[in-house]
Amino acid sequence: MGEDVIKKLYGQMRSVERALGGGEGVAGLYGSITQGSMEKVIQAWKEKCEFGRKSIMCDIGAGLARPLLHAIGDGEIDGSRSFGIEIDMVKCEKAAGKPRHIEGGISTPSPHSHTPHG
Repeated sequence: MGEDVIKKLYGQMRSVERALGGGEGVAGLYGSITQGSMEKVIQAWKEKCEFGRKSIMCDIGAGLARPLLHAIGDGEIDGSRSFGIEIDMVKCEKAAGKPRHIEGGISTPSPHSHTPHG
């Protein structure tokens, strides 16, 4: 989709994340991957793991889903075949508050939260 779409996507993600109070939750550590770092990760996956449109992406500890949205926005993966797993309910609630359709035609799957029992 191109670098312009990704730059716009990151601007929108930062704006939404600020409105939600950041990506912090109550469990584990928090850190957001940068656009440049995620581009390097995707390039390495392509070179070493045959990463592409038929790949299934699972982001464990997904937080607010930046890596998933980047890969979907870049056209590298099919969003309907990709998902994130997050156990921190605060982060799940914040992620559910992100827009389901991001400007530019990038579509994200509907969030499904699961409350752990125990």
